[in-house]
Amino acid sequence: MSSSFSYTQRIQQLAQQWKSKPKKIERLSKQELRQLSINEPTNLQVKLASSPYAAILASPIRYCTFHRKHFPSYLLMRFGIGLHPTTRKQWAYPTVQPDRRQDNIGKGHYVKLNHDVLEQVQRKEHKRLFRGQAEYAPGMTSHIESLMMECILQDMARTEYISIKQDTTLDAYDWNAYQCILVLSDQWFAKLNESTSLTCYDLSNPKWKPLHDMLRPLTKYDAVAIPKTLDTVSLAIQLFRFHQLINSSLSSTSSSPSIKMKRK
Repeated sequence: MSSSFSYTQRIQQLAQQWKSKPKKIERLSKQELRQLSINEPTNLQVKLASSPYAAILASPIRYCTFHRKHFPSYLLMRFGIGLHPTTRKQWAYPTVQPDRRQDNIGKGHYVKLNHDVLEQVQRKEHKRLFRGQAEYAPGMTSHIESLMMECILQDMARTEYISIKQDTTLDAYDWNAYQCILVLSDQWFAKLNESTSLTCYDLSNPKWKPLHDMLRPLTKYDAVAIPKTLDTVSLAIQLFRFHQLINSSLSSTSSSPSIKMKRK
């Protein structure tokens, strides 16, 4: 009888716990995370906070009106609608930095960050996307590429990087300490891409020319690595998004997002 009573009590306690709201976990501020990264560099919160891929997957889910599916917003291109300063007509404009809250105020229209998708939007899909409420400027895809590269150059100018020496064995580097590698030579790119666990970007591609031309006079080596810190996450995300845009096609899109990242 007593065992039956204790069992009933336990069920009631569990039911009460189930109904009660879970304790809210307070997020650490950037300053607290920075201090934690100094005291405990291997802490899981620090690793997640300094990972661009974790930030991409954790970005708010938004609806892609082209595919009619939901994706993390960092895998999408957001468009807002505003008045053209000259014509005073409603025009669509891209917001190329999804992690800048001040650029993402108001209702947004989202499509997959994909070159061929944006070209389709240019040709005909913008009427459905914006429901005829806004004009869509010619050459928008090239304009988006230029804006994204401009943001990369600005962030890169504020970032300290490490030159990868070709005369040094690659095993001498702790690749876990870096976000990615920017490679200025296609021959060196093939070796690094095969030999390291990091994502490598081939800056010999003409699309990367502004960044290549910026780095070339600053280093005598053909590759630089971006340190993995809280402050370089935004740059790493921008590099990833630009790479996705210039290397994607309509056939490469799928119902679920794919992030090509190299991690051993």
